[in-house]
Amino acid sequence: YRLLQTSKGDVVGVKQKNLELANKKFEALKNEFLNGKVNSYNFTAEVGFLSDRIEDHIEKNSIMLMVIGKNMDSSSQDNLQDLINTISVPVLIVP
Repeated sequence: YRLLQTSKGDVVGVKQKNLELANKKFEALKNEFLNGKVNSYNFTAEVGFLSDRIEDHIEKNSIMLMVIGKNMDSSSQDNLQDLINTISVPVLIVP
């Protein structure tokens, strides 16, 4: 998930809400699309260009699948497609 800005409230509180929402949504996704069969996963907040951070994270960790929201990068779908074409793991895009 991305922590881009805060509207009202502190950064820590916004980050915690985002993490809770990400966990809740992924649990539903895991049960619906992955039949509940996931060994482990985690969510991280990253700083920098999204595609660079994702590629770096994949290279440094044992990543088997990447899950992306369809509207993650709605302002630049070309960048999303380039990312999908570049990374070396399967990508699941969810609405």
